[in-house]
Amino acid sequence: MNKICNYIVLFCSLSGVFGSEPRYSSRFEYDEQMLEKMIRMEIDYEKWEKRIDEQVNKMVQTMESLESFVENKVIQVQEETENAIRNYESRFNASLGALRDTDKEQATALPDVLFRARGVVDHTLVVNQTMVFSEVMYNIGDGYDSASGIFRTPVNGTYLFNVHLCQYKGHSIFYAIVANGVTVSSGLSYENSGYVCISGEVVIKLNENDTVYVKSLHDDVQLLRTALSSLYSYGIKAQTFSGVLIR
Repeated sequence: MNKICNYIVLFCSLSGVFGSEPRYSSRFEYDEQMLEKMIRMEIDYEKWEKRIDEQVNKMVQTMESLESFVENKVIQVQEETENAIRNYESRFNASLGALRDTDKEQATALPDVLFRARGVVDHTLVVNQTMVFSEVMYNIGDGYDSASGIFRTPVNGTYLFNVHLCQYKGHSIFYAIVANGVTVSSGLSYENSGYVCISGEVVIKLNENDTVYVKSLHDDVQLLRTALSSLYSYGIKAQTFSGVLIR
């Protein structure tokens, strides 16, 4: 770097000397003038060298300051990131603990609601006829009415309902699970030559005093009436309707 600067200064000085070289009366005068110019060049060179050194020192100081700034900034960002991660983990664990406590409270407060009934009153059904399952196996919460075949929800919550039906040989089944007058699940088995059984279920969120029941969607729906064998009371067990509060 210093050599390049020396060349630049020398070139600029000599250009000024020889670009407009005057005539001298003697060799001595010429040598004297050249000596003065060389002295001035030396002085100029020293000034340029000093200025260049100052600029280089400033650049070095700037680079050192920049490196120090970047290093401090990296450390700061790392510390902020670590603090943010710790805060996030703390909030997440607190939220998770609160959620678990809420689930425990809800599980503790959740009442038992459960029913299961079997054996239909009418085995030959017409369209929109409610299937009445008359034999109540259990009715915790007293939501199911065996006279009407309608389940009325005793509390708000999410319920699971299941229906299982077996058709009479050569006939069809078209059914729907209905909640508050709206079909929420349906199924069918059409004119099978054998004794075919079908099942359906639905999970639905309901409010207190909502109604759920099973109905026929077609005329001349024929359900299995009697046992297939004297060893089994299959006709009664084949038709079931059940429900349970799950949340």
